[in-house]
This record gives sequence, C-alpha cells and structure tokens, in this order.
Amino acid sequence: MPEAEAAPAAAAADEATPELDSAAEVAPEPPPPPQDERADEQIAASGPELPAAAALASAPPGPPKASADRSEAVSTDQQPSNEADVLAAKPASPQSPSPAETSEHDAGAPADAQPAAGAIAAPPVPAVLAPPAPAAMDESRKQALIDRLHREAGVQSSKIATQQHEIFEQRAITARLQSELEAVRAQVVERERYMERLANDATNVDHIDLAELQRRHRMLAAAYRADRRRLEATEEKLHGLGAALSSQEGLQAAYGQLKAAHTQQAHVVQQLQEERRGIAAKRSDDQRRVGKYRKTVQQQELIIQKLEGLLEAAMKDVRRAKAQETELGGLRSQLDKAQADATTAKAEAERQRDSIKDAVQDAPAFASEEQVKLLMRAERAERRSAAIEEEMTEMARSNAREIAALKVKLAERDSQLAGATGLGGSLGGSIGGSMLHEGALGLSGPLEDRIACPDDGDT
Repeated sequence: MPEAEAAPAAAAADEATPELDSAAEVAPEPPPPPQDERADEQIAASGPELPAAAALASAPPGPPKASADRSEAVSTDQQPSNEADVLAAKPASPQSPSPAETSEHDAGAPADAQPAAGAIAAPPVPAVLAPPAPAAMDESRKQALIDRLHREAGVQSSKIATQQHEIFEQRAITARLQSELEAVRAQVVERERYMERLANDATNVDHIDLAELQRRHRMLAAAYRADRRRLEATEEKLHGLGAALSSQEGLQAAYGQLKAAHTQQAHVVQQLQEERRGIAAKRSDDQRRVGKYRKTVQQQELIIQKLEGLLEAAMKDVRRAKAQETELGGLRSQLDKAQADATTAKAEAERQRDSIKDAVQDAPAFASEEQVKLLMRAERAERRSAAIEEEMTEMARSNAREIAALKVKLAERDSQLAGATGLGGSLGGSIGGSMLHEGALGLSGPLEDRIACPDDGDT
C-alpha cells in the first residue's frame, strides 16, 4: 500500500523536474547597442566648445551592458549565496566623467574598464556663448561665430538623435524586461502551487519509504537551488531595471536641456544672420549711392565738356561775325562808291546821249559814221554800269544771307547754353551787344532792303 501511494508522487516529481530545470534557465539578454562613434569624433573635433556634451556622449553604455553581465553571472555555477553577496558583486555607480576622461575613453580604453551604468548623473547643459555687442563686432568675427554655432548645432543635433535612439532602445529593453518579469512571476506562482502540493504530499510520510523520501529531498533541494538562482537573477534584473529607469530619466532631462540650449542657440544664430543681412543691405545701399554719385559726376563732366564745345563754337561764330561785319563795312563802302560811279556814268551817258542827239540833229549827213560810233560807245558805257550795279547788288544779297544764317546759329547756341547751364545771360548779352553794334552800323534789317538799288527803267 505505501508503495502504491508513493508511485504517483514519484511520477509527479519526475514530471516536475523538467519544469524546474526549464524554470532555472534565464533568458539571455540582447547585446548592448553600439555607441555612436561618429558623434564622438565630431564632438572631439569641435574642440573645447561643448565639454558637457562630449562628456555625455562619452558616457559608458547603460543598462544593456550591465544586463548582459548579469545574465552571464546567472548562467555560471558559482552564484552569490545571498542578497548581500549580489550587492557586493555589483559595481559602484560611476560619476560623471570629465572631458579628459572622455577623451581617454574615445582614444581606446578597454571595454571591461568602463563602469556599468548605475545612476548616471544628468550632464550639464552646454553654455551658449552670448554674442558680443553688435557695435564692437566686425563682419569676420560674426561669420566665424555663425560657423561655430552651426558646427555646435550640428553636433548637438547628432547627439540629440543618438540620445533619442538610446531612449527608444531603453524603452524597448524595459518593456521586454517587464514582460520577462511577468513571465517569471507567473512561473513563481506556478512553482509555489507545485511546492504546496508537494508539501501536502509530504505530510503522509508514514506511507512513503526511505528511497522515495530521499528522492523527494533531492528534488526539493534542486528546486530550492533553482528558485534561489531565479530569485537572485530576478533581484539583479530589478536592480538593472531601476538603474535603467534612473538613467532613462537622466537622459530625458538632459535631452530637454539640450533642446532648450539648441533653441537658444538657434535664436542667437537667427539674430546674427539678421544683423548680417542688415549690414549687407546697408553696404549695398552705400555702394548704390556711391555709384549714383560717380554717374552724376561723369554726367556733369560730359555736360561741362559739351558746354565748353558750345562756348568755343559760339565764340568762333562771334569772331566770324565780327570779321564779316568788317568785310561788310568795306563791301558797303565799295557799293556806295560803285553806286556813285554808276550814277556818274549814267549822267555821263545821258549827257552824251543828249549831245549825240543834238549833234545828230545839227550835223550834216556825212557825219553819220561818227555819230554811230558815239552811240555805240554810249551804249557800252551804259551796259558796263548796269553790270557793275547788278554785281554789287548780288554781292550785297549774298553777304546779307550769310549774316542772317550766322545770326540764326548764334541764337540757337544762345538758347542751348541758356537751357543747359543758365549761362545764356552773359552770352545773350554779348550777342545782344553785337546786334546793337550792328544796329548802330545800320545793319538791323535785311541787307537787300538796306541797299538802294537803281531803277530798272534807268538801266
């Protein structure tokens, strides 16, 4: 009878052993995410502008590496005996690294020398350099500051993207660990139920033989060790989750501070760009104004040259008119003399005609040949006097036309000078004086009207 009762208990223990062995196994942790080495190189190349951002970028990876180390510790046979050993075996939380330590870490420090991420202190916000006074800053310094701010903005943008990626990974790891924790809790509940069932079966020790008791003792010891290992692993996972949560909160705080600093830096860059555009607009206005001044000066020089040419031409015309006035006076005297000669010749011809008529009437018939010669001589004298008079009249008309054309030219030049520079007063005065001089000489009207021509009937 005791053997019959012990057989189902042994079978139940044999069936529970694989469950205990499977529960003792701990799920391996995923490999830690790779660090963003390119962001570290950009921060190291940017110099001492962002020491805090470089320290944050060079901080050792957080919970993923610690979780992997803890999973390896759980999988080994040598486990700490109690919670105090687990806490003693856990590395201390590192402090915030300095810029020198960050550079040494980027230079190639060994992976096992990096401290595990316990409670990472939130990195300080990189101090945004306030721009100096706009009045004391020249354009080259402003351009250098704008380039520097652009570089810092690029580095901070890369760091923000890296931290966002790390936050997403930490959230995924936290969700996965929480799901594993729920699974482990379910397994613990199931194991407790199984242990209660075994304890209830162990109360009937009177009907169980020694071999069955030993087997159950070994089974319980194995289950106890598995539960102890699982409990230690769960405690380490809980510590890791707490550290990951604290590091995640620190990263979120640093992310908010970096976003605020980036916004402030963008405002400074925008102000500098607006100031630079204002300086460029002012310079373009100055250049445009200088160009207008130069163009005005060139136009004034051209106008002065044209005025000088007009004045020179006007003076030439005035001198030519004065010279022609002198010639006109000589021609007028010649015309008067020619008119006097023509009048004398006409009177002589009249006298000779009268004398010839008288001689013809008084002379005998044989003197007709001498009369004919005298008549022919008188006709030649009349024709010569008429030709001389016509030639003098034509000469006076041509001179009058030339003088009128010169007066028109002088009037046109006078109007041009008066419209261009207002200098027509003096030139008009000189021309008016010359015209008054001509009026004094009796040349105010056309020359054809001023010349007394002989009657056509007399010629």
